[in-house]
This record gives sequence, C-alpha cells and structure tokens, in this order.
Amino acid sequence: MNENVLVFAGIIVGVAVADQLANLHRLLRQRETVRWDWLLLWVAAAVLMTQIQVWWGLAGQPEGAITIGKFLPQVVLLILLFLLSCASLPDVGDKAGIDLRAYYDQHSRYIWILFTLAFAWVLGTELVSRVSSGSLQGFGWVAELVILGIMASMAVVRKRWWHVVGLAILTYTGPLGWLARSLA
Repeated sequence: MNENVLVFAGIIVGVAVADQLANLHRLLRQRETVRWDWLLLWVAAAVLMTQIQVWWGLAGQPEGAITIGKFLPQVVLLILLFLLSCASLPDVGDKAGIDLRAYYDQHSRYIWILFTLAFAWVLGTELVSRVSSGSLQGFGWVAELVILGIMASMAVVRKRWWHVVGLAILTYTGPLGWLARSLA
C-alpha cells in the first residue's frame, strides 16, 4: 500500500488503540473499585485484535498509487473501528466504582452494531471489488455471512451464554485465524 495512505490509516488505528489502552489503564489504576467482567475484557481484546488485523491487512496490500475512491471505503471502515474501539471499554475518568458487567449489558447492543456494520462494510466493499474485477469465485461467502449473522444476532440477543458462544466463534475465525499471516 502507498506509504502515505498507510501512515494515515496507522494514525487512525493508533489513536483508537491509544484510547482503548488509556481506558484500560484508568480501570487498572482504580482496580479496587472496579467490578470486573471477563466477557467485556474479552470483547475489548477482540476489538484490539481487529484493529491490528485491519492495519495488517492494509499494510500487506501491494505498493503503488491508490485513488481516493479506493481509499474512502477504507476510511469508513477505520471510522467504524475507531468508534468500536472507543465503546469497548468505559471512559471512567476519575470516577470510582464502575461495574464492567453492567457496562457491557448496557452497551453491548451498540458495540455489536458497530462490529456488524464494520464487517458488513468489509464484505460489501469486497463484493463490489470482486464484481468490478469479474472474479466472484474463491471467496467464502457462506462462512462470511454466517459470521455476519452471529455478529448481528449479538446486537439483538441479550443472553450472556450466546455472547460467549458467538465471541468464541468470532475469536477463532478472526484473530486466531490471522496469527500466521505475514506482510510479505
């Protein structure tokens, strides 16, 4: 990918990750008054890994010129992921006594709508790209639509067990599936 475009994308991803890590730092600093929830922390880790995956995917694209028309869809994805990153952990400031399970219960719909929109955006831009190049073969549409369905269902279904199952599937198919990818 064009170096200047990658730097721009890296700034957006970097600010999103910095916001998430700053929120984690504030939670850790106030750990005695925080009611921890492993599910929210798992979601936050999945969001962090998604940010890294997206940057990694952009960095692995071929060198050369890129039009603004090709970059704008990536900017939309980066904005959605920025919002997702900001939502993944509470902005606690200096407020003591935050309950992370209650935060997740209150904000999980917003978090999963953002995740769903981001993934749907990726699928949509991939579909447009493949249609315009005349190559619809070789893309696992069924698996991708199942993953999209799981994400969307997590925005609607309030059962905690479903969030655990869905997040396990998404973690296995997403971040864990990317561990062997290289930039070269």
